Amino acid sequence: MNNRREPTVPETRRRRASTVAQSERIMAMSRHLTLTRSVLADALAQATPVQLDFIERWFQAELDSRQAARRTRLLKTAGFPADKTLDGYDWSNLTMPADWDRVRLESLDFIDRHEDLVLYGSVGTGKTHLAIALGQAACRHDVPTPFCRHELDKRHRVFAIVTSAAMFGLYHDDLVQGLFAFGAGLVLGFVAMEYSLFWAIALHVCNNALLSDALGRLIAPFGATGETVGGWVVVAVGLAALVVVLVRYGSGLRAYVRAHRAAPGTHWAWTNGWFLAYVIVNAALTAGSFALAMTA
Repeated sequence: MNNRREPTVPETRRRRASTVAQSERIMAMSRHLTLTRSVLADALAQATPVQLDFIERWFQAELDSRQAARRTRLLKTAGFPADKTLDGYDWSNLTMPADWDRVRLESLDFIDRHEDLVLYGSVGTGKTHLAIALGQAACRHDVPTPFCRHELDKRHRVFAIVTSAAMFGLYHDDLVQGLFAFGAGLVLGFVAMEYSLFWAIALHVCNNALLSDALGRLIAPFGATGETVGGWVVVAVGLAALVVVLVRYGSGLRAYVRAHRAAPGTHWAWTNGWFLAYVIVNAALTAGSFALAMTA
């Protein structure tokens, strides 16, 4: 906590109440500017009313300029595909809950209350227009509002595949299973992205039926040793298969990665608090299970 005393304008001579109030307003504005405020306070004490008018207009112009620059930056970094406003928006297609109305929606007070806004309906009813218009209005109110479409952009596909595979591997909380699951996750993610989620789920079911059921019954008679050896055999087979795929389809995979490379700044998503918590917790559980396996 900063306990430093707030600078004030020293009373070096008798001044009008309006002049004192104006000096205080200038000092308040200076909190948002990079200035030595104690020096400013001394200068204001000697300033004439005309000089105070000039300084106040100057500070206000500076703050307005910074505010405008910030809003422009928010709009630019949000990634909106077009400029949309609520002027002329066709509200006839919109049905809202009983306790909601147009005024409440346009006020954006649901943001301050940390509430979600869900827009759903048929194609062509204005959902995207409304989402963009509200998002841009939020940016103009200094609220960062990144715009993301439901469909993953092609340039984000590799990022999505690798991230989901890593989370899938960590979820198993076991080193051997996690390594295999990461490789399987890359395959499942690619299938889901390029074909459909249905085929990715079907492939996952077949994989579990083969490895968890059939292989589990095969190594069960050998006890814990057989389970450990079987796990490493699965990893070895998976690595061998990976080498074969890289040798045979390496050029095609490199071309796919280049074509779907993540946009600059995308990887900052890995710094999200919830994602980091997920990684740290599951990595700790994996390390713990590995340590127990080594001491058993």
